[in-house]
Amino acid sequence: MLKALSSAIGFGVLFVLPVVLAADNPQPTRPAVSISMPDQFDDRHNIGAYKGHVVVLLYGNKASAKRNKQLGEALHLHYHPTAKNVAPKEAAKAEVSAIANWQGAAPNVHVIPVACIGKVPDSVKFLIRRGFRSDVPDVPVWLDFENTMKDNFGVREDQPNLIVVDKEGKLAWRSMGDPDEKTWKRVIEVVDFLRTEKK
Repeated sequence: MLKALSSAIGFGVLFVLPVVLAADNPQPTRPAVSISMPDQFDDRHNIGAYKGHVVVLLYGNKASAKRNKQLGEALHLHYHPTAKNVAPKEAAKAEVSAIANWQGAAPNVHVIPVACIGKVPDSVKFLIRRGFRSDVPDVPVWLDFENTMKDNFGVREDQPNLIVVDKEGKLAWRSMGDPDEKTWKRVIEVVDFLRTEKK
């Protein structure tokens, strides 16, 4: 189930920075997010391409991959229930869950894995891309060769990390660490709030 997505970098949450979103504050101040990264196929991706939808960037290093795998899959399946038990390419294209009384197409929830690698020589980048292409052939994994996530959003080494970007491309939430049940529910609440938020 979602083998390719699962093999990529997933996410987790525990330590919530008091930065951005409260359900009782519908107009928080949110900084714009500007991220552009290549994937294992050397295609470049930009966070701006996802405006109108909620994005969860799941990031961490190799040591966090196992737990990230579990949590990333769980989040994708929560919002794309038809992705269960289907091939990775089909799972990635699964229809997002509906929103009650929503007019028009419901905003999607894009769960994007980011591998935090750091600055390495071009020859090493080539080997890393090749490894990801072999291990994750069906789902793009953004490769952070510039310490973008660490420098801009913080990182807890060897543990899962995530940021949530709202429909306008602004940072709405960020957290680090492995979630307990309460924190996991909070992640869902945040994403649900952002999907239905109207400005």
